[in-house]
Amino acid sequence: MLKQLIATAAALMVSTGVAQARQSDEIAMLKVGDPAPKLTNVTWVQGEPVSDYQSGQVYVLDFWATWCGPCKASIPHMNDLHKKHQKDGVNVIGLAIWPRPNMVPTAEFVKEKGDDMGYRIAEDVDGKSAEMFMKATGQNGIPTVMVVDKAGKLAWIGYPMGPDAEEMDATINRLIANTFDLSAATSKYEVKLKKEKKVNDARRQLTKALNAKNFDEALFMMDSMLAEHPEDLAMLAVLKYQILLVEKNDPASAGNWGRQAIAGVI
Repeated sequence: MLKQLIATAAALMVSTGVAQARQSDEIAMLKVGDPAPKLTNVTWVQGEPVSDYQSGQVYVLDFWATWCGPCKASIPHMNDLHKKHQKDGVNVIGLAIWPRPNMVPTAEFVKEKGDDMGYRIAEDVDGKSAEMFMKATGQNGIPTVMVVDKAGKLAWIGYPMGPDAEEMDATINRLIANTFDLSAATSKYEVKLKKEKKVNDARRQLTKALNAKNFDEALFMMDSMLAEHPEDLAMLAVLKYQILLVEKNDPASAGNWGRQAIAGVI
């Protein structure tokens, strides 16, 4: 049971969409407001190569892979953006990264999609682009989209599905209309990074408490996390229920919490 609890705590990062901290300091931290790295370490699979970001053009970089289910689910939206905004100077580029053995080759996948994937496609070379973009920004999951503004700076970084997709679309529309405020976006992203760091630190401390079988401390930490970010940490409710029921052998408290969680957090 303890292993399951620790695994649940580790899964919090995935369930909340919070990016884990960078695993290395070899590449400087990259964030919204910084100049975007150039696409120099790629093989172009489809469309005209982009050697540099042209002034006045917007670039939507979609990091994906053929083995990634959510990536494939986001392709129709990427294709719609391409068809809708290419006349507005918006360049959608699918950048395939993190290849896996036995996956469908990128070129084969793109050819099969045909007009349903009509935008530019590039493939990472030796993982260098993944390091320059994903690792440098602390992004450990795909699909991830990075929007580059008309001056070659990162304007948005995030997940291209759900509520985040609406924010991404709004960013692109503002860039087209020249109403995008990069300074405000940079400040907003800094706040997001601080929140992610705080949640990351709390997760590590929670895992440490679970490893030490200090369940009272773990429960206290979970209550604090739930109080501060109830909208983000629904899985904590399940974890707390498991601890109360199994580790603390308190079915009454577990039942009360379960009903409270279903009515509120979950």
